[in-house]
Amino acid sequence: MASADIAEGLPIGEKARSAGRTISEGEFALLTDLTWTTGELHTNKEYGAHETSFGERLLGGPIVAALVASLASNTTALHRALHETYGVRTVAAMGIAAQYHTPVKPGDTLWADTWIDSIRPSKSRPGQAILTARDDGFNQNDELVIEVTRTLLVERG
Repeated sequence: MASADIAEGLPIGEKARSAGRTISEGEFALLTDLTWTTGELHTNKEYGAHETSFGERLLGGPIVAALVASLASNTTALHRALHETYGVRTVAAMGIAAQYHTPVKPGDTLWADTWIDSIRPSKSRPGQAILTARDDGFNQNDELVIEVTRTLLVERG
């Protein structure tokens, strides 16, 4: 498919909600340890309860961004449709940006609302395109936790 046609028919702007995922106490500890997010804000329950305004430990921001982006790309109907219906294949991740709004604590449940924000032909790679996806992460109280923008190099076949 010619690069000018790569966006043809894609559901740009249509939102899809991911499956929810509760971050258990064990997962919280494992994610914190694996990413070396070892400051007291992330590892010390008593510190979180008595020395911060949050009342609990917080999951590190980059971990939250990765979890929400993963929920969006693995569990939404939009992601499946991009691959199965439209033949879009991700070639490379080119960037990620995040804005944080509400902290994530042990026991919180996360969902992602995701959509294609834009797509344009690549200037340097004929037949490929730059796709910008937006993932808004929400917790169990429907509070916006994070806004994630992913930039991907894609092709369609």
